This record gives sequence, structure tokens and C-alpha cells, in this order.
Amino acid sequence: MALRIRSALGLALVAGALGSLSYTAHADKGTKVGVIDIQRAMFETKRGKAAKARLEKEAQDIEKRIQGERAAIQKEAEEFDKKAAVMNEKARMEKGRGIQKKMEELQQKAQGSQVDFQRKNEEAFRPIVDGLRQVVGEIARRRSLDMVFENNSSNVGLAPGSTLIWALDRSDITEEAIKVYDEKNP
Repeated sequence: MALRIRSALGLALVAGALGSLSYTAHADKGTKVGVIDIQRAMFETKRGKAAKARLEKEAQDIEKRIQGERAAIQKEAEEFDKKAAVMNEKARMEKGRGIQKKMEELQQKAQGSQVDFQRKNEEAFRPIVDGLRQVVGEIARRRSLDMVFENNSSNVGLAPGSTLIWALDRSDITEEAIKVYDEKNP
């Protein structure tokens, strides 16, 4: 669950929130292009770092709680297995169903926690992504860029044609976007 929660941390927003930053175009000689690693920028802003740390702590707490409950149920199941041979059939069936019900409830609780965590993740990072989109527009206008492409190693889920395969380093505005965002959002 922790791996799924951590994976959801960045990918949930990046895939959906950046559609308007991604363009497909035929570059002509006068076209100026900028690139940004929006996920890196999102996680490296001061607010992004704080949100990531807060959410990772929460994910660890959730995982610890779920693991504790799972261990208690497993211990109960092990004790039941040891005593099952001497129990009458009715008591054995009731106890077995009770343990099964606890496992199902725990599974539902874990799934509910994951959905809740994804909602909190989106709530935490949506304003940062929105702020970065504004900053990218400002930087692009100031640099007279014709377009800015998303350029990162985690473009999973983005529309075809929305990634840039190669760009000069001088076109990358990620560092500047982080700096301007942090200045505007202390």
C-alpha cells in the first residue's frame, strides 16, 4: 500500500493537470520553445517539499496502523487454527466467519484510506500545480517563448505528442519556475 500511495503522490495530478501546458506543433525556424519538468518543480518548491513530507508521514502512519491491525487479525487466526480441532463445529464456523469478516473490513478500510489519501494528495498539490502553470506562462511571455513542453521521465498517462524528446538545456525553465513560485508563495 505504501508503494501505491507514494506512486499516487505525483502521478495523480501530473497526468490530468498539465494538459494545457502540453502542445504539439511543427517547429519552424522562428519558434522558441521552453521545457519544464513540472513534477520536479512541483516537488522541489518549498510548498511542494512540505506537502510531500506531510503526505509521506501520513502514508507511513496509515501503513503502520493497517499493518498493526493486520498483524492482530493474523495472530487471532493463528490462535484459532491451533484451537480449531478442539472446538465444536458451530463455534469453529462462527469464529472462522468472524476472522474472515475482520479481514474483509480491514481490506475495505485500507482501500478507503487509499482513496482518502489520493484526495488529500490532489488537494495538497493542485494549488502548487496551478501556481506553477501561472509562473510558466509569465516566464514564457518574458522569454518570448512560443510554447513550453512538459519534459520529464514520468510522462505516464500524458497525451501522445505532449512530451519533448530533446531540448537545449538553456530552454529548460524548471529552476526559474521553482524560484519564481517560491518568491510568490513564501
